[in-house]
Amino acid sequence: MPQIFRDWYHKTYHDYPGSNSNLISWIAWIIIFAVPAFLTLGTRSFLHPSGFDFEHPKTEFRKEIIALAESSSDNRMYSTIGHVNQQFGEISRIPIVSSQGVDNNFDGVIEEYQIEMNLHTTPADLRSLTIMMFFDYMLDDVINLNMISMAYVRITTPYGASEINTHGRLNLKQKNPLKIYAFPYEDNKDMLFEVGTEENLSVANILKDYNRRNETTTYDYVSDITPPLPGGNSVKFSALIQIPTDEKIRFIPGNMALFKKFFIQYLGIWFIIFVFAA
Repeated sequence: MPQIFRDWYHKTYHDYPGSNSNLISWIAWIIIFAVPAFLTLGTRSFLHPSGFDFEHPKTEFRKEIIALAESSSDNRMYSTIGHVNQQFGEISRIPIVSSQGVDNNFDGVIEEYQIEMNLHTTPADLRSLTIMMFFDYMLDDVINLNMISMAYVRITTPYGASEINTHGRLNLKQKNPLKIYAFPYEDNKDMLFEVGTEENLSVANILKDYNRRNETTTYDYVSDITPPLPGGNSVKFSALIQIPTDEKIRFIPGNMALFKKFFIQYLGIWFIIFVFAA
């Protein structure tokens, strides 16, 4: 007696991996996933990633100063740096320096420095004054940076001066954005430690070495000069150096930030394709 099957009849076809159907399927999947990825990676913001943030730098005055007073009769160098004074002996003089850091909002970070210095020289003969003041400069919010920075002052006094006052901001300068590292990036080279001769200690050489760095600081200041008084034998210099509380820091995001950015853009392109396809 014939037997009738009422269940569904299922038949399966198998093809080998190198068949034309499989090849076309793989090409289709590659196009589907690769095109959004290519569009994401090809954007300018991904090929040249950069960002910026605002931070209050942590600074500390190192009590290190080099000053060069050029007068009509001679030139005098002043330094508070021990090895410089030992190396040059009588050529270098030790100035009288006082400094004070001010924390206006009591957050533990200095907002400004008041630095004063007396230079033993004839005020009427002074023709120019060059001063370099050195600071420890640290960033630890978005990027980790630890370096020795400098506040540079150059004042011309064709008629002499008994007192020179400056006030301004110590601003960060970057040639290129700094990449985010897990460990602090340090540029703590002592620019004056390996000085061999008086020639090497020239202001031009120190500035040349300093300006090779990617990150430097610039003291943007205005000055006030008091004319020389009769019978004076010293010049008083004072500097008010403000540390910006909102210093702009340019940086390159780390790998995790780039991956997150890629993932968001990738999903965004898929959303656009889905909307148009629907």
